[in-house]
Order: sequence, then structure tokens, then C-alpha cells
Amino acid sequence: MQVNCIGVDLIAERLKGRMCLIADTDRPHILPFGTPAQVREHIEQIVTCLGSPGVGLILRIDIYPDVPLDNIAALLQVIDELQNYWVGHHCESGVCHAADQ
Repeated sequence: MQVNCIGVDLIAERLKGRMCLIADTDRPHILPFGTPAQVREHIEQIVTCLGSPGVGLILRIDIYPDVPLDNIAALLQVIDELQNYWVGHHCESGVCHAADQ
């Protein structure tokens, strides 16, 4: 689904934790024209707002020739850092917590 067209908050409100979501990154704006920091923030928002333990999240990432190498590097770095973000978390009544809470 195109996250930026629908809105992260609306998607999270209606679907988070109910099914595995396939989130499309912002290919026409953030990836080609944003800064590496904006790319990082975009991916962090998708993972933290739409992911959840047990049901999963799939990021759809298409990289076209107009995406700067610095943005590709930022994208790969943040994905590597967040790949296990939800490991060890649990959810109760729609609220997610780290395993130690």
C-alpha cells in the first residue's frame, strides 16, 4: 500500500497488528529528492508505526536511477539497523512493549 497516499496514522489505526502489511516507500518524492536524514526518518516512521510483533511488515522499496547514492546508503543503513526492531516486543490491547516491560 502506498503509505504516503493513505497516511501512516490512518493505516496504523485500522490495520496495525491485524495483518502483515506491505508498505510502499515514497518513491516519487523522498527517495529521489529528500535528504539522507529524510529517507531515514521515513523508514523509521514506517517500521515503528506500522510494524508489530507476530504479524510482520514488508517494506517495498523500488530504487530508480534518479535516487542519489547517499539516499540509497541511508536507506540500507536504517533498514539494517531496524531489521530486528520488533524482536522481543509484545502487544496487549493494541499497546506494544519491549520484552523487559
